[in-house]
Amino acid sequence: MLRLSTILGLTAAVALTCGCAKRDDVDDRNVVANSAALSDAEYAIDNAALTALYGPEATRLRVMGHEFNVKMATIEHVGSSTTIRGQLSHHLSYRPDDQVYFVIRLENSRLDQISTDTHRGGLAPIVGPIAAVIADYFDVPIDGDMATSALRAIGASIDGAWESVADAIVTDAGFKAAALHL
Repeated sequence: MLRLSTILGLTAAVALTCGCAKRDDVDDRNVVANSAALSDAEYAIDNAALTALYGPEATRLRVMGHEFNVKMATIEHVGSSTTIRGQLSHHLSYRPDDQVYFVIRLENSRLDQISTDTHRGGLAPIVGPIAAVIADYFDVPIDGDMATSALRAIGASIDGAWESVADAIVTDAGFKAAALHL
């Protein structure tokens, strides 16, 4: 459950982003909330978002039951437009990590767009085609995409729904960037 300080912070960030409030009307303490007022999950998301924006790079940050490596984003200003590019790695044990690349665009310090591109790690991209070849050898009607999809479903049951956690980190970074006029 979100605490009042977080709700006020998000409300302030949204108000700034949509232009409903002026910068002078918003108290930074509500935008970058005091860690003592946050739940563990809120603090972890907040910490990961701030790490993405300000650095330094952090490895194995625990966020809602998942571990992420967070690289410091690059921030580019061109006129009234700001583009923030960053990367999160969802840490997987004994397998290649999942990668989330994100782009946050601000126009006149207002959040304009957030996009993500997920490159899945794990073993599904490697094992799926091999499983398809083996299935073909034994005349089992499974193609590479079906095998990869099945392996990803198994991986999701093992690793949980980490994508929503990554989306929360990126969205929080976008709100913070807009509210703080990065």
